[in-house]
Amino acid sequence: MLRLLVLLIALGLLGAWLTRPDEDQARAEMRATILETLATQDLDGQDAIGAAALMGCRLNPEGCYDLIRAGLDTNFEDRIFYSVFSVAGFDRRATCYGAFTTFACPGGFAPQ
Repeated sequence: MLRLLVLLIALGLLGAWLTRPDEDQARAEMRATILETLATQDLDGQDAIGAAALMGCRLNPEGCYDLIRAGLDTNFEDRIFYSVFSVAGFDRRATCYGAFTTFACPGGFAPQ
């Protein structure tokens, strides 16, 4: 029984090592998270300039993403069995963890 448990753990770690996401997948997840944050940001309580910028981003999300991406500091760490991708900028921060070909960003692109 112990051998089976050790074998299953070893296979799980091998699978995690073989399928950990790379930096391109991390950037794609960051893009999706930022675009989702822009799409769901509430206009109430925004000043006129902020509301106009947000509406512009909703009309042209690709151009807005390129503009936002220029102001972000990113860091990708390839760990043995998983990856970590951190993004900071515009008084917001996100840390995403990747394993088994997927990334999860708990909390999204939240204010610091």
